[in-house]
Amino acid sequence: MVSGNYEGLRHVRPVRPATEPAQNTSFQIDKTTLREDISRAVGPQLGEWSLRLPETQGQPVILFYVLTAPEHPGALNELIVDPQTGEVMTHKRYTDQPVIDRLLISNFTLHVGSYFGIAGRIAVLMASACMPLFFVTGWLLYLARRPVPAKTV
Repeated sequence: MVSGNYEGLRHVRPVRPATEPAQNTSFQIDKTTLREDISRAVGPQLGEWSLRLPETQGQPVILFYVLTAPEHPGALNELIVDPQTGEVMTHKRYTDQPVIDRLLISNFTLHVGSYFGIAGRIAVLMASACMPLFFVTGWLLYLARRPVPAKTV
């Protein structure tokens, strides 16, 4: 057992010297204007969403959203907006992506089975219910490969 003073192990932010003036890196974002810009770009079909606000000035606002009637729950769209001007920098719609990119975006929903609706969920449930069978067949294969001891007469 180790004992000692663990105070020095804490992660502490270094203190600025008194001679260095503190810089105010915070900036204001007009949330009403931002909401109007997003509503104009996406439209009334905006369903669930996640908004990533910038940490420093000059960075864009990133919105990940799903429409109210998506193809499946993982059909994510991405909207990047300049918070100062309200200009839409990029707007990646799920339906406009190539098939390969849509599959990569929907990776989680593919593995859960919700990509194919209730039939996909049932298929994933049945496949996961068969997992104990893999243990049994693997054990039988292991036993079959073991060398058989020589019989003594």
